Amino acid sequence: NSKTNKKERRIKIMIVNNEMEIKFFYRLVEYVSKMKKIDLPHERAKLIILDNNKAETKAELEVKSFAEAYLYIINNKNQILSTTIIKRAYYLLTGKILREAKIKNILETYYRNYDESSHYLAALMHLEVLKNVRTRKIEFAFMIANLVMLKKKRNVVIPYEYVYKPYFKAIKEKWSVSLLVWSPLYWVTFFMESLWRMCSVLMTALRQQ
Repeated sequence: NSKTNKKERRIKIMIVNNEMEIKFFYRLVEYVSKMKKIDLPHERAKLIILDNNKAETKAELEVKSFAEAYLYIINNKNQILSTTIIKRAYYLLTGKILREAKIKNILETYYRNYDESSHYLAALMHLEVLKNVRTRKIEFAFMIANLVMLKKKRNVVIPYEYVYKPYFKAIKEKWSVSLLVWSPLYWVTFFMESLWRMCSVLMTALRQQ
């Protein structure tokens, strides 16, 4: 009934609010989806992401699965990053099982570089996911990189529309992949991180590969 549904929605919002305001949860899902040409009207996307409306079209179902997978990531930020968490998150996103060898590569990168700065480690994880994942790799890369930011108690990274072009240019040319996304206007709670700081971190990471 309607009372039960409202209660369930409040519980979901409370879980997300333990880490960030609700708007930054749906903004990440919405803007990463836009990167993939899933351009739902803002209000419709918000309703789907927050489970306030039924997902019906293929685009809506993709946005919904992304939201469910990212919510799972948020709700496991205080757990040890493990094969189970990565496998479960990827399955929620894609309905597919990520190979153990791929998961091992991702985990090894995480633990080998765990003591590095949050920006550096998030960038490395983003790159590692892009190398090891095929289906919905961009969504998964943002999920795992932002899990690092949450674990390090930093603000999550949301790729607004003005970074789409440099992001895909970087992927195509195989250089500072994703790091132009980490840099410009790295802001979530009304403050910015330096573009050049992030660029230098990413370029250093790429040189060491």
